[in-house]
Amino acid sequence: MLKIGIKSGRILKLLIQKYNTHLLIKNTRKLTLTNTNNTIKFIVINEKDIAFYFKTNTINYAIIGIDNYIENKMKYKYSKIQLFKCNLCLISNTTNTNKNNLICTKYTQLSKYILPTAKLKKINGAVESCLIHNLCSYIIDIVDTGATLTANKLTQIKILKSIYSILLFKQFKKDSKLKLLKNFFNNATNKNL
Repeated sequence: MLKIGIKSGRILKLLIQKYNTHLLIKNTRKLTLTNTNNTIKFIVINEKDIAFYFKTNTINYAIIGIDNYIENKMKYKYSKIQLFKCNLCLISNTTNTNKNNLICTKYTQLSKYILPTAKLKKINGAVESCLIHNLCSYIIDIVDTGATLTANKLTQIKILKSIYSILLFKQFKKDSKLKLLKNFFNNATNKNL
């Protein structure tokens, strides 16, 4: 059985929505999901714990966003998969009176790479609050549907980077299962796994 670590939250929710006919789901609060052919086990983990799960052979693969890969300076091999796609965006508030050019973000490593001269402040929580309360001039955040921006009267200024899902693996040799997994994730009608 293949064991895949998956981050809780958006990625897990999308996995359940996209592949619900292929997964045995009785309780969405479970920390382990199995596909209907009983060949893949998805284990809910935090991306910061991937090294531990790989080292203990608890997982063979992990699914995260490229944003987390870059932000956490990971060194694993990976392959792009079609589970989700969204954007890292520069966002403003039309009523913002703060002109300090400070940019608040959860994604400082990724932001430094894209905007090397920007004045950045690391925020761990709801970064939109910094903009709403005039603590900064801009924020950089992940935008999927834009619902949070709309609800808080924020404006997407520019798309900085496309964010997509990746399948991490620790093995450096050619992995025969990798092709099967990529096919599974890139084709929701595939029932071969």
